[in-house]
Parts: sequence; structure tokens; C-alpha cells
Amino acid sequence: IGINTGPVNGGNMGSAKRLAWTVMGDNVNLASRLEGMTKQYRSRIVISEGTYIQVASHFVCRELDRIRVKGKHQPVVVYELMDVEAARPKYEALITRFENAMKAYHAQNWRDAAGTFGELHASFQEDGPTQIFRQRALEFMETAPEADWDGVYEVKHK
Repeated sequence: IGINTGPVNGGNMGSAKRLAWTVMGDNVNLASRLEGMTKQYRSRIVISEGTYIQVASHFVCRELDRIRVKGKHQPVVVYELMDVEAARPKYEALITRFENAMKAYHAQNWRDAAGTFGELHASFQEDGPTQIFRQRALEFMETAPEADWDGVYEVKHK
């Protein structure tokens, strides 16, 4: 599931021969891209920052990444919606350790990031984002990103 919050154009669209109710616009397109990102991050629900602002006090969420979707220049912060707020204690250790690993990742300290993600993976073997970022850190150890890398992941496909 990919969820984005924002205005859309909705209504009956088409021609007299074929008319269908639909929604269109940049916010619909981003929601669709976020749905596609669930497979990449191995997460069930990926939400945009706009949605996160609306639901943060009701759900357990963790920041996943800063992405730039195809056709857009402005990066978007995306989050994983994990559970209802009442379940937060169940996720505290994972979220805290993941955030620490992400600090090393964004500081381009690839060795520490890979090590921390590796330790996290040993404790949370089914956590998709941990696996993805560990792999990215290992790849960056081999081939560092451009010198002007801004921490934004370029989404090249839908």
C-alpha cells in the first residue's frame, strides 16, 4: 500500500462512449510510486511526509528514505507505517537502532552503517529496510556515490 496526502482531481472522465470515475494528479502519481516502493523496501505500507504529518500521533512510523521519483526534482521523505500507536513499545528497539544506523548512512560512514545494519539484521532478520540499507552501505563501500550526493535515492522505475 502506498499512501500520499494532497489535493487531486476526481470525477467522471472520458468520453460519451466510455465514462469512468477516477482521480488524477501529482498526488495520485506519488501514491502509486510509493506503492511500488513497498516491494523495494520490503514493507507493507509506505507513506509520504504529508501523510506522516497527519497520522504520526496515531500510528508507529519510521522514516525510511529521501527519494526523488521519476519526473520530479524535489525529493520526498517517505516513511513506513508499521502499526497502531498502542503497539509502539514492540518497535522501540528496532526504530532506535535503525535511526542510529541511518545517521551513519547519511554521514556517508559506510563501514559503520553496514556494521550497524548488520547487527540490526541479526536481531530483526525479517526487517526489509534493514536488509536494503545494509546492502546499499556495502555497495557504497565499494563504489562511493558522487561527491555532491545529497542522500536522496533516485527512483528510476514505477
